[in-house]
Amino acid sequence: MGSPSSRSPKPFLSSLPRPTLVAHRGGAKIAPENTLFAFTQARDLWGAHQIELDVHLSHDGVPMVSHDADVDRVTSGCGPVRALTAAELGRLDAAWNFSLDGGRSFPYRGQGIGLATLDEVLRRVPLPAMIDVKEDDEAARTAVIETIRAAGASERVCIGSAEDRVAASLVDAAPEMAHFFPEGAARAFLVAVATGRPIADVPYDVLAIPFAEGTHEVATPAFIAAAHTCGWAVQVWTVDEPEQMRILLQRDVDGIQTDRPDLLRAVLSG
Repeated sequence: MGSPSSRSPKPFLSSLPRPTLVAHRGGAKIAPENTLFAFTQARDLWGAHQIELDVHLSHDGVPMVSHDADVDRVTSGCGPVRALTAAELGRLDAAWNFSLDGGRSFPYRGQGIGLATLDEVLRRVPLPAMIDVKEDDEAARTAVIETIRAAGASERVCIGSAEDRVAASLVDAAPEMAHFFPEGAARAFLVAVATGRPIADVPYDVLAIPFAEGTHEVATPAFIAAAHTCGWAVQVWTVDEPEQMRILLQRDVDGIQTDRPDLLRAVLSG
C-alpha cells in the first residue's frame, strides 16, 4: 500500500493537544447549537480544545453560523438563512426550540441568544475551529475565507465541505489553512486501506469521519493507523456515548467530536 508524500503539519494541527476534545456545534445536546453561548460554555465549563461549526450566508452576504439552510428547526423564525439579513438573523431566538427534557421546557428562551456571525465566533471564542461550508457557492467560499483572514484566524481553522468539488476549491482559495477531507476523498482512502491499494496524495489534513456507518465501523484501528502513517489526523464524529469514547481513545484517535463535551471531559479526566 503506497503512501502520500510527507508534509509538515499545518499550524491548526500542531497547536492541538491529543486527544482533542471537540465541541460539535458547541455541544448540541447540552446547549443551543452553533451559538456563542454554546461555544463559550464548551470552552469555559468543559475545557473544549476545539469547536466545530457550520456556515451559511445571510441575505447581505455575511457568513452566519448555522447548520441548516433555513432557521425553522432551531429558532423562533422561519425561512431560509439567505432570505434574512445578518441583523435580522441575530434578532431571532436561536434557543427557542432547545430543550433538555424532550420539549417539556425551554430553559434558554428569551435570553438574547441569537444566530451568530462567523466573525463574532472567531473573535469572541478564539479556539481552533473546524468550519463546514454548507453552500456550493463562490460568494460563500469567498466570504468565509475573507472573514477568517480578517479575524487573523487562518492558522487556527480547518475548513472544508462534504462535497469534493467545493472542498477542492477551498484548498485552491486558501492553501495556508488546514482542510478536512470531503466525503469522496475519505471514502477513497477507506477503500485503499481495506484493499491494500495505493493511497492518493490529496491536499487535505484531517479525516473527519463517523464512528460507524450502520453496522460497519469506519474508525477502525487499521484506518486510524494508516491515516497516521500518511501524516493525516483523524477526528471522529459525533460520539456521545462514553464507551465509544473510550474505544476511540484506545485506538489513538486524534480527536473526538461530541455533542456531550461534559461526558467527554469526564472520560478524559477519569
